[in-house]
Amino acid sequence: MSVAANTREQYKATMQKVQELLTQNPEWRDRYAEYIKKLSEIPKQLQAAQKQFSVPAPFQLYLSISMAMKCNSRSTYFELRFHGRSVAEITVSNQEEKKVDIHVKNVPAILKALESAKMGTIADQLRECVKQKKMDWHSEQARQFRALYSELEKSMKSNPMLLPGQPEHDMESALLQNYAQKRSGGKELLDIQPVTIKGTSARFQMPTPLRASSAKNGIEKIEYSCQYGGGIDILARMGRGRGTTLAVLELKDENKSSEPPEKAICQAIAYATFLRELLRSDCGRDWWQFFGFGGSVPKALGLKAIIVMPNEPNTSIAFGGEELTFKDSEDKIRLEYIYRANPKNGLPQITSIQ
Repeated sequence: MSVAANTREQYKATMQKVQELLTQNPEWRDRYAEYIKKLSEIPKQLQAAQKQFSVPAPFQLYLSISMAMKCNSRSTYFELRFHGRSVAEITVSNQEEKKVDIHVKNVPAILKALESAKMGTIADQLRECVKQKKMDWHSEQARQFRALYSELEKSMKSNPMLLPGQPEHDMESALLQNYAQKRSGGKELLDIQPVTIKGTSARFQMPTPLRASSAKNGIEKIEYSCQYGGGIDILARMGRGRGTTLAVLELKDENKSSEPPEKAICQAIAYATFLRELLRSDCGRDWWQFFGFGGSVPKALGLKAIIVMPNEPNTSIAFGGEELTFKDSEDKIRLEYIYRANPKNGLPQITSIQ
């Protein structure tokens, strides 16, 4: 089974539109060259900094591009997230041992959730943490801050709908944790490892200069947004040995007729097209190695664009395995789907990935 001709043309038009936008706005080339230069300079600094503190559940440690660019000889910066939501910034001194400061962010959705669950006292305590300009990570104050989120996590286990807002963030956080497992037991998909900062446990979200969340509605909805573009939900290496490829996973917490997977995957195609152009740029080899590959970028570069959604009856599988080839090149984007097990209807996980 293959996709309809008009759908295939939409996929090709998405690739072409992204290439045109990147050609018309070449500023991204120098900017991403600066990004990878910085990311290549600081791995040892990041490793040393992470040894100065430990991050307990339910938190996750992230390094965004903006945090990486802030790192200098005096300080190293990380982001602390809870179910995918940024809740604090961490500053580690590179000159004083165990000097780690935390700046707690105001997250209205979390405060609202606490109050609606009659956990107003914890909400008030979090507000007090926010008022502090900074706290010592190893202090009693910071330990209390972490305990507050542990209480929220316990409440969420009995009431998963407690924290409203952006369920795709929850999905992203859970899948990153699952996919990062080294052992196969309980892993939803084998032979996958998310791209992380080498030598650390810090998660990395790859930025793009594009806004493509509405790409399903047509190529005119794809915009060039400089440093304000969207981030790839999960960037991962997939496969074994020489068969390992780079994959863009676009996550959707719902599978609905208004955003069917064969349309929603256009966002992943747009981001994969950007990655192809990045890897073919002057700094492409440096990015290739940062993503965890050795040597030079392959002559025939293969990328995957994957849509990840709950499984629903009669969901399209026609586009699974479809290959899109770049003009005047052997480079390809292969389209795949992961329809996750859905407890609401009892359907199991199915995937086109071999």
